[in-house]
Amino acid sequence: MLIYLAAPIFTPQQLEVVEFIKTSCEAYHHEVFSPYHNSTDIWQGRAPKDCSPAERRQVLDDNISNIDWCDVLLAWVGGMGGFTDPGVIWEMGYAFRGGKYTLCYIDPEMDAERQSMNLMLAGTVDSVIKDRGDLLAALSLMRDGQGDALAEVTAVFPSSVLGQEAEPIV
Repeated sequence: MLIYLAAPIFTPQQLEVVEFIKTSCEAYHHEVFSPYHNSTDIWQGRAPKDCSPAERRQVLDDNISNIDWCDVLLAWVGGMGGFTDPGVIWEMGYAFRGGKYTLCYIDPEMDAERQSMNLMLAGTVDSVIKDRGDLLAALSLMRDGQGDALAEVTAVFPSSVLGQEAEPIV
């Protein structure tokens, strides 16, 4: 499968999870596009605000074309203290609009607070993985699945395990 890895990439702890996800995908022989890994040559250790408009645009264009390319958007929806990174939210919405399969990952060590989503975000999700062992199992199903492997992943790891937060009262 062709996998786009959407994830927060701002702290060493977040980058450790990104590395785990990326190397796990590759271990199961999936081709992975990681915006973090793809853009390191462009950023060259600089913050995006310190890069030229052309460099920032190149990263955006690369990310968009690789969401179009992928079979699966694997979105780490945590790592932000119970919330989802705005860039990951954008990637999930764009992938949903493009008809891409979205597999959400919640890391047990980083995301104890993240067990639900609002209606709009939850509506973009096909399947939810809540620990590292299950992530490996899903990647294996995607590699080894007969017929519709993604339907198998959904059957084993349904999105319904992700509760939806109550609508705010205003």
